[in-house]
Amino acid sequence: MKKIVTVLFIFIATSAFPQKIDDVFKTMPNSILPGLSDGNRTMLLVDTGKTVIPYSLGEIEKLAYAPDFLKIKTSGIGSTQLKLLPLINDT
Repeated sequence: MKKIVTVLFIFIATSAFPQKIDDVFKTMPNSILPGLSDGNRTMLLVDTGKTVIPYSLGEIEKLAYAPDFLKIKTSGIGSTQLKLLPLINDT
């Protein structure tokens, strides 16, 4: 019985899905990018090419996107980068 529980636990733990940058960007607090609505955040993630979204402080342009990385241009000199770091040895 103990072996079955151990094998079941290992199976469940290894089948867990990692977090994606989409979820992190959608749930990011509004204090980081004020004035950007949930719909605009979704539009930045859905389109595959370079996307430009009108913004209360100018325009936001998606420059780079990967499942663990997102770079957006928030102004002429500013950009925001999000990177998900891997978890190594449960630390």
